[in-house]
Amino acid sequence: VPILVAFLGVSGTLGAALLTQWISNNRADQREKSRQEHEIAKEAQRQEHENHLKELELEGTRIEKKRDESIKAYRALLQVTGDIDSRSGYEFSDLLEAYSEIELVSDSQPLISTAWDLVGVCNAARKITTDAYKEAPDRDPATVQEVRDAIFAKDRVRKQFIQLAREDLSRGSTRGH
Repeated sequence: VPILVAFLGVSGTLGAALLTQWISNNRADQREKSRQEHEIAKEAQRQEHENHLKELELEGTRIEKKRDESIKAYRALLQVTGDIDSRSGYEFSDLLEAYSEIELVSDSQPLISTAWDLVGVCNAARKITTDAYKEAPDRDPATVQEVRDAIFAKDRVRKQFIQLAREDLSRGSTRGH
């Protein structure tokens, strides 16, 4: 019996020690597993944040490129609708090309419509100026009232276009289609 009591005492102590060790190991495993899960979640958050920053950077680059394209298109139309040279002859294709660029880059219907109006009045001013020059090559076409009226009309619409282009660029409505 004393051996049995001693055996049970040792077994109980050994069992308690083993149980304590098992619980301790189990808790350590759970803490390690929890730490690993936390690290994985933290890494996933970091990756998500990094991806979001990359998306923002790409969007910013896209917007900047679109704005540059818009400025280039607006500048092209303004260039071909600036001065009218009565000796250069009557041409329409440069106006249409510049207008087409506006259609491609702008979402603003008022701007596109005003660009088309500008093409029309500029075309009319070119024709009137060229015709006045052909009628009297020695006379300055600017002295002809019809030429002055046509150039005034062109300049008025051109100013409207400039104002709308500035508004379009400032509000960023050149986002694209």
